[in-house]
Amino acid sequence: MINKQSRIKSLAWKYFRQQKWKEISDFWEEYWGEICGMMVFSGVFLQMGWIQNEAGKPSLLFIAIIGICFIGLWIIIGIIALIKRTYEWLHGNWIKAYAKARKEIK
Repeated sequence: MINKQSRIKSLAWKYFRQQKWKEISDFWEEYWGEICGMMVFSGVFLQMGWIQNEAGKPSLLFIAIIGICFIGLWIIIGIIALIKRTYEWLHGNWIKAYAKARKEIK
């Protein structure tokens, strides 16, 4: 019984890793341009307020700080949503992999 359970777990982990690697590589292949583009755009946009402040315009510094706070808020919301979504994704795939391993052992 113990040997059977350990074989099921090892096969479940194997199938789980295979599923995750395929899903992650498919996602990255599809969206890598958009992800990198948004990162570059955000970085350039935030730096404009700091560069303008060098010219002696303090109002732009205030706007840049508010912009960073807004972006930080959305980053926190996004991280929380990402954690929840990742948990649901991993949990669902673990159930599928475990069922596939049990079916193969039986």
